[in-house]
Amino acid sequence: MPVAETHKSSRLLGGPPLILNIQARLVDQEMKLENAVAGIAVNEEINAEMRRLKEEMEDTVKNLRKEQDDVTKAAYRSHRELQEQSRKFEEVRKQLSDDRTKEAAVLNS
Repeated sequence: MPVAETHKSSRLLGGPPLILNIQARLVDQEMKLENAVAGIAVNEEINAEMRRLKEEMEDTVKNLRKEQDDVTKAAYRSHRELQEQSRKFEEVRKQLSDDRTKEAAVLNS
């Protein structure tokens, strides 16, 4: 007996199990789930969730790129500051060396 017929002849109590309309369509009419009302609703939910996840992923990528850019800029600034400190240190070291050389010359004269 087809699923649809079983559904029609079902009794509330004591009869064979009730068959859902979707079951009848999928089995008797060989309908694909995506063509059934329930399947369309599920597909819509899946598509909405996919859009939401895509937007979330794009936002995450955008935020990560901004963070990466911020870190790169901070690292570049730190590098420049270190170069400047190194340059100043070298100037002081040279000045001290020059002063020592002058002092030695004065002492040796």
